[in-house]
Amino acid sequence: MVKGSWIRYIDIQEGVTRIGNYAFAGSVGHTRTYIPASVTEVGSKAFYTTGNSGEIVFLGDAPI
Repeated sequence: MVKGSWIRYIDIQEGVTRIGNYAFAGSVGHTRTYIPASVTEVGSKAFYTTGNSGEIVFLGDAPI
């Protein structure tokens, strides 16, 4: 967890399959979040209370 941290970019590497619960909860100030197609599961509240999230790039398939 990176609670309360200022992060400019969240770039998750290809090959990561899961983003854990509360992984980026409370992070602020990032201008881009990159999620590769390899991510198939996002944990509960993984991006909870993130401020000013900016652009989100998700290369996987969106759930129907």
